[in-house]
Amino acid sequence: WVTVRYVEDWAKGTLQHLIHDPTRGVVELEPMNGFSEEWLPLEPITDAEGTSYRSDPANHRILQKNACEKGFTPLAGVGGRGWATGRLHTPLGLSLDHRGWLYVADSQNHRVQVVRPEDGSIVAVLGLVNDWGRPITGDSAGAMREPVHAVVNPCTCDVYVADRTAGLIHVFDQRFEHVISFEPRTQEPPTLT
Repeated sequence: WVTVRYVEDWAKGTLQHLIHDPTRGVVELEPMNGFSEEWLPLEPITDAEGTSYRSDPANHRILQKNACEKGFTPLAGVGGRGWATGRLHTPLGLSLDHRGWLYVADSQNHRVQVVRPEDGSIVAVLGLVNDWGRPITGDSAGAMREPVHAVVNPCTCDVYVADRTAGLIHVFDQRFEHVISFEPRTQEPPTLT
């Protein structure tokens, strides 16, 4: 853990794996981990049966690999660049819930798609769409700008979506309805302010 409070803390150059973005006035973790050159949300995830999934943002698809297979292959029924339900535009973070459903942060379509991996069917779409079904970008009432990851709370089944460009966390309930969007805030440890 590292506490960074002042510009001088990250300007010293002694802190590793932190990036200061002066245009937004924020400090972020460097987009890689110590084991690979890939950004953390692009790391493969594995379900209870041993099937691994990873996003392929350059080709707008999700890849899968069964436990006994050597390489990843495209997940059938979902993917390909586009905005229609089931299509993707730069998918990033993936996660699984207790049912084995796959949550795909469809970043440039401003939404999260919930996929049934067995057949690639879409269970739900989190985010807003216009009258023609095209995703709407924004940062209020469940609209998103650039969702990069979604996780499911195993106790409540609420879905938390990290929206990088908006700087918000969007919360959806177990029926996939928007509950709240909020800006993460830190607390000063001694005073809890």
